Amino acid sequence: MSRGSPRSFAALLRKPGDDEERLALARDPGYWRELDATLHVGVDNPPVRGDNVDTSGARADLLRDGFFQLPNILDTSTLHTLHRCIQVVTERGWPGVFAFMYDEMWHALRQPAFHGLLQGLLGPRYRQLPRIWTHVVPVREGARGWPPHVDYVVRPSSEEEVPERLTLWVALTDATTDNGCLYVIPRHRAPELSRRFHDENTLRMEEAITLLHAAQALPVTAGTVVGWGFDLVHWGGHSTGRAAGPRVAISLELLRQGAVPTAEELPLLEPETGIPSVEARTRLIGLALQAFGSDVSREPLAHQYLGLGRVLAR
Repeated sequence: MSRGSPRSFAALLRKPGDDEERLALARDPGYWRELDATLHVGVDNPPVRGDNVDTSGARADLLRDGFFQLPNILDTSTLHTLHRCIQVVTERGWPGVFAFMYDEMWHALRQPAFHGLLQGLLGPRYRQLPRIWTHVVPVREGARGWPPHVDYVVRPSSEEEVPERLTLWVALTDATTDNGCLYVIPRHRAPELSRRFHDENTLRMEEAITLLHAAQALPVTAGTVVGWGFDLVHWGGHSTGRAAGPRVAISLELLRQGAVPTAEELPLLEPETGIPSVEARTRLIGLALQAFGSDVSREPLAHQYLGLGRVLAR
């Protein structure tokens, strides 16, 4: 299609009857290349290898607390590139998850240190679930991350083995108590309440006090990876409006080697085969919009993109 200057998704969103044009732009690699000539779409797919990463500390933390954090997994140059991918798409009015159209986002998740960490924790043939997202908490009083929740519980975690399902949250900027860092309830501090959190609609006052008192803030530096089992109670904090910059992160979900996926967790990605095709990326983005845009309490702005997500996910 002839585009002239790259079109703004926000402008299209305000115009009725332009669903077909939005869809065409979303699926057009040339459009994404035009947004920033320094970024790449479908250029190369180098072999994936994993470093030999010592995961003993992360494994011990997972079994005891339900989460771990490791600093300096991604270097400064990679962090700047990933942040740029998100800026490019959001400045044009697209949901931040469309940053995953760019090769650079996927190459970062297949870097040797990153891949080696996951192989060490989840097994050499771990798989990636089709749930990706970008998280931005702007510097504005009242801006916030997601409210307290567990991701979802297929099989409860135990203290004997690494969880079958793992969420990884990667800080692209420093995350502080002023810009909405993560908060968690370490599993050993309130084990019974943590197990019940997913199913309970109400809590008694003494139970609420126990959970509040057990909470732990997780301020981290850019490049830190935080990982947790799906049944960990966690949330994103509020921005005070005094932060030096926004809190920006990406997240993905993973399946341990040998674990059986549910129907909702398909299609699986095999990291060892490299990065997804451009066509596969648009479907993954559509699935992500359906998974996370439907929850207004988490992503109130993404709700308006559900229709586009349904079409892209087909």
